[in-house]
Amino acid sequence: MHGDLYGTVLFAGTAAPGITDITPYWRPASWAAGVAVVDALSWGEADDGLIERWNALPEWPQMLLRALIFRLAVHALHPRSTAAAFPGLARTAALVRLVL
Repeated sequence: MHGDLYGTVLFAGTAAPGITDITPYWRPASWAAGVAVVDALSWGEADDGLIERWNALPEWPQMLLRALIFRLAVHALHPRSTAAAFPGLARTAALVRLVL
């Protein structure tokens, strides 16, 4: 599954979406959905209800938590990470906390 789908899909009108690169991970598919949800909530202006729309996925609360931990770790360790990215992650962490 793709481990960074949210930031690598391009849309152009009615054309099929294009994926700009492949970031393969050996993880459950629901974890990949969790990463996409965390990214969309943190930086994509998604509505808070996005979390609940995926709750039918296997082990959803746990996958969402693991996706959040993954993003927080990447944010903490990536050399190009900025302080401006953290408030979105903190907001998402507060939302994820409500479903655990």
